[in-house]
Amino acid sequence: MKMPKLSYRVRLEGEEKFRNDERIIDYYLVSSNGARRIYAFTRRYTNHSWDLVKCGASVNKILSMHSGDPGVKAVVNQTKRMVPYLVEEYGIV
Repeated sequence: MKMPKLSYRVRLEGEEKFRNDERIIDYYLVSSNGARRIYAFTRRYTNHSWDLVKCGASVNKILSMHSGDPGVKAVVNQTKRMVPYLVEEYGIV
């Protein structure tokens, strides 16, 4: 499936949570006007991945990002895996 290009206003935001004794981040796609907030995935907390998404980062920026940090790599790979499905399912553009 071809990777869709989203509007630069579609952001990936994170929400820090605690599950058992583990810190996790729930990631959400937020539409351009902030009206839609769609759950995307959950990943283990790392400082670099939290810094990336705590205020929201453009999905296009994340899809083209190259990093040596394993936490950021996991976020980028999961975003690449989930974006085509979310675009098709929810019609985000």
